[in-house]
Amino acid sequence: SNVFGRAFVNKSSGVVRYLGRFQDYKDCEAACLSFSDPVDGAQCNSFSHHAANFPQPTYAGACYAVADHSWTPVSGALITSGLVARSNIPCGSKFLDGCMWQSDPVCLTNVGTITTQNITGSLMAASSACAELPGCIGYTVLGKPFNYSGSYEVTFKNVTTQVKGGGSGCWTFQTAYNVNNDPYRTSFHFQPPKYWMNDPNGPMFYNGLYHLFYQWDPTSNAGFANMHWGHAVSTDLLAWKQLPIALYPDGASCGGEWSGSATVDAPNGPVLSYSVQCNSYFGQAVRTNTSDPLLINWTANHVVGHKAPGTGGFRDPSAAWKGKDGVWRQLLACNGASCLYNSSDFNTWQYVGHADGNGKGATWEMPDIFPLTSSSKDKELGQDPVWFYKVGMENGTDYWTTGMFDETTNNFTVGSTVDNMPSAVQRCDYGMFYSSKTFSDTRSNTRVLIGWVGEEVGGPLREWAGIQSIPRTINLDPDYPGRVVFNPINNIEELRTQGAHVNAQTLLPNTQVHVPIQGVQLDINAVFQGPYSVGDVFGVSVLVSPQNPSQAAQALLSIGSDNWANLTLGSFTAPFPMPKTETNLTLRVIVDHSVVEAFASDGRAVITHRIYPTDAQAQGVSVVNTGVSKVMLSSFDAFNLKTPQEPTLEQLQDIAITHSLL
Repeated sequence: SNVFGRAFVNKSSGVVRYLGRFQDYKDCEAACLSFSDPVDGAQCNSFSHHAANFPQPTYAGACYAVADHSWTPVSGALITSGLVARSNIPCGSKFLDGCMWQSDPVCLTNVGTITTQNITGSLMAASSACAELPGCIGYTVLGKPFNYSGSYEVTFKNVTTQVKGGGSGCWTFQTAYNVNNDPYRTSFHFQPPKYWMNDPNGPMFYNGLYHLFYQWDPTSNAGFANMHWGHAVSTDLLAWKQLPIALYPDGASCGGEWSGSATVDAPNGPVLSYSVQCNSYFGQAVRTNTSDPLLINWTANHVVGHKAPGTGGFRDPSAAWKGKDGVWRQLLACNGASCLYNSSDFNTWQYVGHADGNGKGATWEMPDIFPLTSSSKDKELGQDPVWFYKVGMENGTDYWTTGMFDETTNNFTVGSTVDNMPSAVQRCDYGMFYSSKTFSDTRSNTRVLIGWVGEEVGGPLREWAGIQSIPRTINLDPDYPGRVVFNPINNIEELRTQGAHVNAQTLLPNTQVHVPIQGVQLDINAVFQGPYSVGDVFGVSVLVSPQNPSQAAQALLSIGSDNWANLTLGSFTAPFPMPKTETNLTLRVIVDHSVVEAFASDGRAVITHRIYPTDAQAQGVSVVNTGVSKVMLSSFDAFNLKTPQEPTLEQLQDIAITHSLL
């Protein structure tokens, strides 16, 4: 059978759904067209029908649906396969133009134009081999013949899945969208030219330019392997110029170059601190040419610190900082703690213990720590500033807290008004956001946070995966001592073009007000005015489709008890304390094609959500009240956002050279 995976009669398994027995393949096609799984909503994109005179009576007349996958129709004497075109499913290279998957003759006929070579080894080996072949659009994994009891791991839609029952069928990894014709590719969020990206590494502001390094596999979309440090540069954190790869994996790096940070004020200029795949040490990379204005070439493999016994996971060095005592300090991710390393010369680092944490449990990834700007009163009283401290847990969540760092004890102490980590009410973002890094933006005198935004389940297959979030500022909450707020950088406002305004009005229960603006690149600011009642739910809908309005992304504020409320977006919920000094609640929503970011109550709660509309007309905007009480809309302004212009190398070099002379 050319059904993917092992096909059984009277049984649905994974991507293969059994539809019944039919005498004619046309009846099988009709069953495919009308199929919709009542459990997961999967639809039939292709079908395979065994002729009534099939030599194995068990399969004679059997009809199978293939959900979430399609292939070029193949007709044979005993098996007929068919592709089903659905106008509302973007399953090919032409958006909203039916299923246009590229054919995979290797899988269907075992011969073809892609490659007929056999690759032994892992799925990664197959992916790498495919990446090196200019004509390769996918790779195939053949199941073990007649392995009825075991399972075989395959990669499908960027997710590794076990195909129960083994079998001699085949699966393919297909390219659905080309990067040049992709409705989900963003315009003002950073993403590499192609393939897999995850953690931001070493963001910094240096010589008038913003630099961003990032975890990147430039050869495949499989993820978390063959990691390089990609490099891009920008004048505004929105329009980026891709530069050559900064760090490559090699024999001395113990695998791929994993995450780390940049220290701008190191003794001899910017230094990149990186970890390695085997988790045994961390190293430094220095500029190969100190006169290069764009910091293009780096020399790595300078080991500066080794893993301490009993620390478990060991990776993700933070930016280093120099204390009042003249000692350089740097955090590293360890099991259940942030390990602290100290140095007197920035070249040799010694483990001095845990800055925070008890050393038990999963790795505290991507630690960051820095002093927030103290208030004028603190300066007058000679008090130390509040320190911000964050780590990522392996549940895919970045947590934060604030407190004080004591140089004499090398310990961080959590403040009395906030919680220890992890706290459900102290997350940097409650959605698709992880492995964030911060840096000091001396141009705006702010601390900026950038996080990795992955793909949500169900996203269509593309030639790339992962973006970076809108950069966000971190500031102390004016109402709640010790708490912080996250808001988009001001530069986003420079992208605003035409806008729409909605006058103040009362929103009746269960109503929506359509806003006279459309688009997939938007910046929306809504202000709601109290008093509120417990149970009130109101907010903003974006990417609204005229045909399927229920599939829109809704950023909603829901009023709870004890002066707390929730922000919801997609499947995510973010709790936050209500303002103390006023009754207004703000909601800001930023849209960029396949990502929506919502900021509630002046940044007290943030959610990042990926969305993949299947309707090209899904561009509408509405103000909604889904609760049972009246709600007052105080003001509403929405703006289309233009695509920022990528700077040229000449422009970037001129800026850097000019600043270096100041």
